[in-house]
Amino acid sequence: MTAMWLRMTVMWAAMMVPMMLPSLVPRLRGRPLRAAAIAAVAYFLVWTILGAAVYPPLMWFPVARYAAVVFVIAGAVQLTPWKLRWLERCRIGCAEQPWRDGLRMGVDCALCCTGYVLVLLVTGMMNWAAMILVTAAITAERLLPRPALLARAFGVALLVCAAFVTGSPPRM
Repeated sequence: MTAMWLRMTVMWAAMMVPMMLPSLVPRLRGRPLRAAAIAAVAYFLVWTILGAAVYPPLMWFPVARYAAVVFVIAGAVQLTPWKLRWLERCRIGCAEQPWRDGLRMGVDCALCCTGYVLVLLVTGMMNWAAMILVTAAITAERLLPRPALLARAFGVALLVCAAFVTGSPPRM
């Protein structure tokens, strides 16, 4: 059980770093390399802890069976003022304390990406198509103009996708 949890955590980190890096790099620009590296390590630590915490309940609960419901929840989250508040925080740059800023960025981003994390959990965290689409959505929300409009559009897309997803287990 512990070995499986450890493998899952390593797999989560291996998936999460390339997914989140495109939206993180612009927030680290202008910092000295050492400060940017410290902030990035703190940011990815938050995401790794999230993965380590999320996996144990999934070992006992067949979440993939409820994929359509999860897509509806993820789409609904995208349409809330709560999502927009966290998205605004995700677009703010860093200050001068790299470790604290990296932790704050990680928490803000993890909360902002709640819907997308749910989608990855039901589609399989190593599902390349899902990873690419989620990465593109997260990066677009962080970097392109009109993030609220993008978040809502992606929310509607997730709600539409709910009609087409099946309850089959994810392939890992």
